Order: sequence, then C-alpha cells, then structure tokens
Amino acid sequence: MWGIFADAFLLPGCVACGELEERMVRGDHGLRLCQICEQAWPKALGDLPLPGLSRFALWPYEGTVRRLLVQAKDMPYCAQAWALRRAALAARVPLVSTETVWCVTPPSRRRRWSAWYLPKFVAESLARSHRCQFRSLLVRKQQRGNQSDLSGAERRANLQGVFRWRGGLVPKTVVIFDDVSTTGATLKEAARALREAGVQEVITVCLAAVE
Repeated sequence: MWGIFADAFLLPGCVACGELEERMVRGDHGLRLCQICEQAWPKALGDLPLPGLSRFALWPYEGTVRRLLVQAKDMPYCAQAWALRRAALAARVPLVSTETVWCVTPPSRRRRWSAWYLPKFVAESLARSHRCQFRSLLVRKQQRGNQSDLSGAERRANLQGVFRWRGGLVPKTVVIFDDVSTTGATLKEAARALREAGVQEVITVCLAAVE
C-alpha cells in the first residue's frame, strides 16, 4: 500500500531519477523505472563470503541500486526508501526459521540523532515477511571516526570492541542486516559481539556490497 502511494504521489516518474516517460518498465524488483535506470539495475549478487563469516548481498553497490541508496540514506521515508524496501522484499533472501531473530548494526551517533535509519526500516519488513522477530540486540559503545574515510585495515582497527550485547534472552540464530557492506568490517565486528554473547549461528545480509 505505502509503496504504491510513494510511486503514485511522492515521485510519479522514475523512482530512481525522477524522469517522466510515457512508458515505464517494471522489472522483477517490482519498481517503476525509466528504461535507462532499468538497464542500470545490477544483477543479483548472492553469497559474498568474508573470512570466518558468510555474507549474503542482494546486489552490487552500483548502478540504480547505488543511486537509490544514496538518496534514501538521509531522506526519511522518501520514495527511494520505499522502493528499496519493496525491491528487498521481492528479492531472494536466504530462508530462515521463524525462531531466527533479525537485528541491524547499531547506527552512529549522527544516525541516532536523525531518528532515521534505513537498515532498520528495511530489516523490520524483511523480518515480518519471514515471520521472524526483530530486536535491537547490540549497542554502540563509543563514537568512532567516519568509516568511509578509512582503508580496510583501518576500518577493522577502528571498529574493534565498538559493539556490545544489549542484554536479554540470547537467541540461537541471528540475522544481522545492513544497507551497504564494503570491507565487511562492521558486520564482522557485530557478529563477534553476538557470538561472544552466546549466539550460535550468525547470518549476515545486506542490500548491497562493494565487490
């Protein structure tokens, strides 16, 4: 319902670029796109393993997916955010049991202040679609520098010990969700904190990954 509203009223043209065309294309992702943005939609990515951790990415961080993500990160409940949510629900996410708990990597202080966090917006819907529970399992212990400005080794060092278990009942299996994964350092550190708390199986899923 809300996705249709966003398509029809928030952005009547192409949801990625705003271009108005007589003929829009609706691909497997379920979005109304102009022909150029449809052609720029990347192919599904799938498993993209990390050392000691399995990572599943829906798409590469490129083309139309990248354009939507850049717009949706800082624009609460914009048409692009609803579009990414709908595309994620239409994608083939690994099946998990209904006992699996979904969570997200804790946001930075700036994201917490803005009260808008795209990964949570998408993850809550994915959890419901799998009939799973969504919980905030981790907290960020301290604010660190901007990860985007660091190399892979610097990112890993910058994140060491930054997440901790929030407390409460420890689930057997957890899905950690994030919007974009580059080196995988954030997901690996979140997985470490969950395993340290007693989680037996950690599955990581992200909307897009840098290959």
